[in-house]
This record gives sequence, C-alpha cells and structure tokens, in this order.
Amino acid sequence: MKKLNLILIFFAVTFIGTVSLWVLDILGIVKNVLLSDFTQPQYYGYLAGDLFAMPLLLVSIIGLYRMKFWGYVATQIEMGAWIYTSVASLVTVVVKGFDDIFVLMWSPIYLLVAIYVIFYTWKRRDQFT
Repeated sequence: MKKLNLILIFFAVTFIGTVSLWVLDILGIVKNVLLSDFTQPQYYGYLAGDLFAMPLLLVSIIGLYRMKFWGYVATQIEMGAWIYTSVASLVTVVVKGFDDIFVLMWSPIYLLVAIYVIFYTWKRRDQFT
C-alpha cells in the first residue's frame, strides 16, 4: 500500500499543478511559460487534451484511494494517455532538434511512471472491488 500512496501523491501533484497552470494562464494572472512558444492550434490542443485528462485523473485518484474497479480502469486509460503524450512529445522535440528542455526532462519521467503504474495496478487488479 505504500507504493499506492506514492502513486496517489504523484497523481495529486500532477493534477493540482496542471489545473493551477491552466487557471492562472486563462485568467491572465501568469502566462504559462511552458506553452508560450506554441501556435494557437497547439495551445488549444494541449488545453483540449488536459480537459480530457484532468477529470480522468481525478477519477483515478478517487477510485484508487477507495480501491474501486472503476478507479483501476480510469488509471489504465490515463496511463495509456500519458504514454502516448510522452512519446509524441519526445518525438516532436527530437524532430525539431532538441529545443525543449522541459519535454526532454519530464516526458521520460511520466513515461516511466505510466509504465510502472500500469504493471503495478495490473498485478493488483483483483484487489479492486
């Protein structure tokens, strides 16, 4: 259960950080420096992606905390999205010429976490009710 608590903490920090960045950016309080070099379609693409991912991540957090099967399913879907996003971001940066240190730093971390969480929860799937 200690590993599950660490996963929940990582998920919660990701959720709070992502939602905070978007709220501050949309309200114009702080410009999201992570998205400042993006074109308008890229910007709205990331916003649309997070509008899908953040509610799903919240369902994952609640469901894993309560050890519910729907939380396990939401987590598997969310981790699949993390793998896709991490790989797509890394490929984009490599094609563009390694110009985004943020993606080079965080995408591998999220990729490895997602792979770990998929296998960790898969091995314990019968514990979810």
